[in-house]
Amino acid sequence: MKTLRKLSAVILAGIFVLSTSTGVLAKGAVEKEKSVDVSMMVTSEQEFEVIYTGEEIELQAITPKHGSSFKNEWKVFSDDNEVDLDVEFVTEFADVDGVNSYVSTAVFAAEEAGTYILTYSIEMTAGKSHVRFAGEAQSEEIVVVEPEEVHITGVVVENYSVIEQGSNFRAAGDIYFTMSEGGNQLAQSFSNIILNKGNSYTNTVEIEADDQAYTITVTKTGWTLTN
Repeated sequence: MKTLRKLSAVILAGIFVLSTSTGVLAKGAVEKEKSVDVSMMVTSEQEFEVIYTGEEIELQAITPKHGSSFKNEWKVFSDDNEVDLDVEFVTEFADVDGVNSYVSTAVFAAEEAGTYILTYSIEMTAGKSHVRFAGEAQSEEIVVVEPEEVHITGVVVENYSVIEQGSNFRAAGDIYFTMSEGGNQLAQSFSNIILNKGNSYTNTVEIEADDQAYTITVTKTGWTLTN
């Protein structure tokens, strides 16, 4: 009889230990991680290769939705070191080409010249299933430069024309400053420069800018910059 009681006690103890161990395993289940694809693109009106200090560029990261909750962040790196720059971003849930997705839009600007890379990471969890979905992406290099001081590099005449008036001729045209950034800026127009036999059908127009004087010689056949 005593032997039977001891055997019953051992069996009950074993059942208790087994049930306790099973409970511990359930509570301490190992979380599984699955990787997901994240696509990143520049969404500014112009896809900048180089931007100026203080100028903004907009980027967007798109991730197919998994699970029921998420957390994400954007970071900035320069020379492989993380930079303490706040990146303003908004994340929305949207249908992207028929796929339910998280769309995160960030705006980046830097006040110091340099080469920067933005990284994006997202983690999504699937409730009680202990599955975590993780994805990340990074931008191409964003080169930030100091804006150059624009200055005048020369003078050109556009829309040049000569009209015959009896024995004389009248020259007209638009004078443009050529600028260091590559564009032209209208300086002034002329329309009543007289060319006649008395001046050998040659006349001059003078213009000054940035302490530099320019003399334009106009003739019946065209114009030249003579200084």
